[in-house]
Amino acid sequence: MRIQWKLAFTLGPALVAALVVVPIAATSTQSSVSGAWSTTPLSPTGFKQAGVNVKLPAVVLSSWSGDLTGTTVATATFIIHPDGSVVAAPTRETFTGAVYAAGKGTLDFVEEAHGSPDGSTQIDATIVRGTGDLAGLHGRLIFVGSCDASGACAGTYAGAITS
Repeated sequence: MRIQWKLAFTLGPALVAALVVVPIAATSTQSSVSGAWSTTPLSPTGFKQAGVNVKLPAVVLSSWSGDLTGTTVATATFIIHPDGSVVAAPTRETFTGAVYAAGKGTLDFVEEAHGSPDGSTQIDATIVRGTGDLAGLHGRLIFVGSCDASGACAGTYAGAITS
């Protein structure tokens, strides 16, 4: 009898935790998303020499199509290196629009962007907050594409969103 009580006290909290966690995990749904994006040329808001690099704070407007359809406003400080490569981190971007099968609202992203001298670019974006129907969404998107000398870019995105 004493062993049964010890077993109950030992396993009891774990069983209660499992009963609480399993329904929460079971209600989350992960969906793959993909589409296309393009930006207008960047709008510089300043300029500063930083050693051999150039710091260029700017605002970038973009349009997305596909599973996420809408527009964005991003603010970033672009670090332009002498070899022509570019890094922007952390970039803040707000998407306003619709996510397929989730609804309409806004999503806030924190991003890190890397551009090569040949214009190829990759952006890693993490959803940090949503509003409206998109409140509670989390996920990560990867954007790949190319940019011209004005900062106008176009490409595709793919990732996963969890609701």
